[in-house]
Amino acid sequence: IRYTRNSYTLTFHNVNADVQSASVLYEGSLASYSSYIPSLPAGYESYYTFAGWYIDEACTQSFNFASTVMPANNLILYAKWVAPTFTVTFYNGQSVYQTVSNIAPKSTISAITPPTDSVKDFAGWVKEDGTPFSFSQKIEANMNVYATWMGGTTYTITYAAGAGSGTVPVDAA
Repeated sequence: IRYTRNSYTLTFHNVNADVQSASVLYEGSLASYSSYIPSLPAGYESYYTFAGWYIDEACTQSFNFASTVMPANNLILYAKWVAPTFTVTFYNGQSVYQTVSNIAPKSTISAITPPTDSVKDFAGWVKEDGTPFSFSQKIEANMNVYATWMGGTTYTITYAAGAGSGTVPVDAA
């Protein structure tokens, strides 16, 4: 008895378009397709990462290429892309003052209570490049932010001629 196995279409769908398809024999291994990674979809920021193939459009049920064979129907696999979360670390001097984690891309964070100093006044936060940090800034990467201070201990210098004579020196500006 001779028979011909049917072939079915395996389709890879990347966000809004089918990007690749193959004709696969019924009960054929799908393991050789596991290494296919699609290009980043148009409109996605470069920090998104490919998170695998899924059997449902909502990308809740991952697909296992190693243990699955081609079913007796066409099969569509859906690409999942994941945006990372970011962390902003606030420093007071060399010490970590506070960390805000799990920040979604292009989100802002709430203002934190600034550190205090018994002598200096808090002047704000700056990024590593020295530019001011604003809590209304959209976060698109991990960041280190540093407290800046103004003021500090002041001293008054009084010149006393004592037993000498002459003119009191004038400080240069």
